[in-house]
Amino acid sequence: MTGTGDKEVHVVTGGAGFPGFSLGKQLTKKGHLVRLFDIKEPVWELEDGMEFIKGDIVEGRKLCEVIKGANAVYHLASYGMSGREQLNKDLIEKINLGGTEAVLKGKNFGLCRQIYKVTAERKYHQTSQSLKYLKSAK
Repeated sequence: MTGTGDKEVHVVTGGAGFPGFSLGKQLTKKGHLVRLFDIKEPVWELEDGMEFIKGDIVEGRKLCEVIKGANAVYHLASYGMSGREQLNKDLIEKINLGGTEAVLKGKNFGLCRQIYKVTAERKYHQTSQSLKYLKSAK
């Protein structure tokens, strides 16, 4: 991973998707170094100040390496928000809840300073399960 110098380091999970990549571009325009973390590679060319790191959001060790020393983590990684993906409830729970839990654990271990959780979850999605992770992470 790139050295930081005096610039802030910001991590974007789900960084290969359109929202995550767009956020990463805006953060680099503000002068920050950006680590895009995703299981898929971005289809767009990386900007100066961007670094792509391939990995699974629920793989704790890799995630900890990526967020270590970050000033902020923007957690956009998700699965099952549209189409056929909505039918795979097990994978939705693994990625959406397990991924959020992994990011929160990283914060609890003191690996990063701030976390911003971004969600597109709709009102008809079951969210009762997510509450237990948020309560246990405090």
